[in-house]
Amino acid sequence: MSMVSSELLLGLAQNIGLFAVVAVVFLQIRGRAAGWPAPAANVLLGLMFGAVAVLGMADPVRVAPGLFIDARNVMVGLAGPFGGVLAAVAAAAVSGAFRFWLGGPGAVAGVISLVGAGLIGMLVGAAARRSGRFGNRHLAALALLVTVMAPFSFLLLPPDMAFRMFETTLVPLSLGNLLGTLALGTFLRKEQERCDLQIALTESQRRFAATVANLPGGVYQRVLTVDGRLRFPYCSPGFFQVMGLPATERVTLESLNRILHPEDRPRLFASIHASAETLEPWRLEYRILWPDGDIRWISVSSRAARRDNGDIVWDGIVTDVTEIKRNEQALIQARLEAEAASRAKAEFLATMSHEMRTPLNGILGFARLLLDEELTPRQRRHARLVRDAGRSLLTVIEDVLDFARIEAGRLVLNDAPFAIRDLIAN
Repeated sequence: MSMVSSELLLGLAQNIGLFAVVAVVFLQIRGRAAGWPAPAANVLLGLMFGAVAVLGMADPVRVAPGLFIDARNVMVGLAGPFGGVLAAVAAAAVSGAFRFWLGGPGAVAGVISLVGAGLIGMLVGAAARRSGRFGNRHLAALALLVTVMAPFSFLLLPPDMAFRMFETTLVPLSLGNLLGTLALGTFLRKEQERCDLQIALTESQRRFAATVANLPGGVYQRVLTVDGRLRFPYCSPGFFQVMGLPATERVTLESLNRILHPEDRPRLFASIHASAETLEPWRLEYRILWPDGDIRWISVSSRAARRDNGDIVWDGIVTDVTEIKRNEQALIQARLEAEAASRAKAEFLATMSHEMRTPLNGILGFARLLLDEELTPRQRRHARLVRDAGRSLLTVIEDVLDFARIEAGRLVLNDAPFAIRDLIAN
């Protein structure tokens, strides 16, 4: 390779290196404009690529008066895959307008070369979007097409200039376009993937924070290290609200010991170590003491997993179940009161039934004695009515006792003959 070609290749390399530095800044700006409408963001990206191409033309490698080469085609060709059709058009328009303004015998050839690079970028970008991503094969095709297309613009020059350009710049220009497109395209793709991952991570964190904020409680991560230390790498704002801790306080074993109910402390730590040994899901209800002295019931649920380094990690949720516990206690108390009232009623009915049977047996006995004596028909009828009414009342009392036995679960049915006529008559 001649000295001139070496100088041209070195100049192109410097050009591309400058492009790489500026491209990083542009991609950072693109990341900031992620929330913009897609057409506006793509046009902005195309203007950025065009501006970088203009920057390269401001310090080109000069071959002859009015003739120079640079890495402008590399930037314009990359605009399509990274920004779409609008970006390719914007980049080609900006750089082409600047090259035409510079003038010289190579102005038309330079503009045509930029337009061709833009069209190639559009086609390769469209193919990449159809396949889902801009891969290595798309980058290789772009580099090859840009490299092959660039020398054809020399044919628009006067014959002597075209021959000089072919003789002195064909090899360095082709190498510069090929290697520059591959290197800068790979660099831009990696940076774009990093920016996309950062945007996806930020969006994922935003969705996670929004989901956690709407949970009826808090989310936490607890780690039991191999040396026995208990740490809390993450606690959501809801965790601090449920536990009654200041949001700025760091959750430690000491801060938890301070709010745990003394009676529940041994049970809680025993359950943690049991879950760590068996890796069974950890579920527990325990009490804590709020700063105002209120006793709150807390329900926790999490799954245990062992890390490669031996640490045990629990990812779970914590909820305040104080009202549920209070309702349960109220229901238990109401049930106990209802059972006590039922027992009191049964005892009262049994007592009253026995108390009523005693005088009623006397009435029935004297009614039978009267019926055994000499009575007038009128007196005998009255005595029978007293006896029958007493028997009916005794039946009612027996029924009351049966109801008491039913409620106590001690009712026994007896088979006994009876007269249907007498039953209906009564």
